[in-house]
Amino acid sequence: MRATVLQDPRLARHAGRFVWLEIDGENERNAAFLEKFPVQAYPSLVVIDPGEERAILKWPGTATVDELERLLADATRALRNGARGADAVLVRADRAHAEWDTALATKLYADAIAQGGVAWPRRGRAAETLLYLLSFDNPQRCASEADRLLPTLGEGSSAANVAITGLGCAGDLPADAPDRTALTARLEQSTRAALRFPKLLPIDRLAVYETLHAAREQAKDAEGARAIAGEWWTAVLEVRAAAKSARARAAYVEPLAAAAIANGRPADALPGLAADERALPGDYDPPYYTARILAKLGRGPEALAAADRALANAYGPRRLRIQDLRATLQEEQGDRAGARVTLESAVAEAAKLPRAQLRNRERRLEQKLQQRLAALTSAEPRASSGEHR
Repeated sequence: MRATVLQDPRLARHAGRFVWLEIDGENERNAAFLEKFPVQAYPSLVVIDPGEERAILKWPGTATVDELERLLADATRALRNGARGADAVLVRADRAHAEWDTALATKLYADAIAQGGVAWPRRGRAAETLLYLLSFDNPQRCASEADRLLPTLGEGSSAANVAITGLGCAGDLPADAPDRTALTARLEQSTRAALRFPKLLPIDRLAVYETLHAAREQAKDAEGARAIAGEWWTAVLEVRAAAKSARARAAYVEPLAAAAIANGRPADALPGLAADERALPGDYDPPYYTARILAKLGRGPEALAAADRALANAYGPRRLRIQDLRATLQEEQGDRAGARVTLESAVAEAAKLPRAQLRNRERRLEQKLQQRLAALTSAEPRASSGEHR
């Protein structure tokens, strides 16, 4: 969004009412901000009441210019206490979400949707956030709510994101969950329909392809997964070709690598990744995904060199996943001692990171690194003490 949406000149008219502040959540100096205004997704938009220093609205994920302007209008209404009816419930939901009171926020978003009805202009936004919150720990309700709400959301990014989230939740359901098969089929159909929506952000359209591919793989439909992967790869190339700057093109590094792997031709991503690394030599993402591709190709030493280039550029929590990959590459090359040193370094770095910087995914990764280190250490032969029995 920084390289695309936030560059739109239409946003300049809001400069008199909003002070724009970019926070790098990976940088330790911003830990105090994250402690007060926690987020679980990047990017996230947080609107702060300067008088009370409280967040009044938080939006996880991407937004078009039109959506962003509507969010700013909603924040203004909340500050002026001008909301009534369902809008007033939404204001309370937004504040609860911004303060990470997820139980209250979930209830209030559902209440706002019910009170606002099908014609309520903010129904899509409320539905997106409700689904986002449910996706953390209630996949059954998440999938069911998505299925129930989608026919009322029209064609736009809200409907696409609700479909993506709902289908992902359906994939997390146990095999014996009630109505799982039919629910998944309906949500997959809705997600596929989102590809026809005219105003999706490119990154959201690519997320639709990724979700559909995962669903076909989970269904063990090799032919269907292969067809989606081919479409996904073509879409990634089109989006990157249309990017107006190296920074904008590099926003699609992750889908470039993922689509190439899904398409069964991981090496096809290497030229684009190399171009991104040359254009943005201080960015850790291009060499990181290069390392992952090279690992897939069995080119271990080259993959390790790419991981080292990524690690040299990275800081904060991102270093953990690079070190996780690095330790794997070392183990695969028979360097268990080196892998142990890498894991020890990663575990030590994780322990020193401000807790506010660690989202749920980084906390899970920290546990994984600790478990890997413990397993590697316990598997090492112990030196003889010289005693005899």
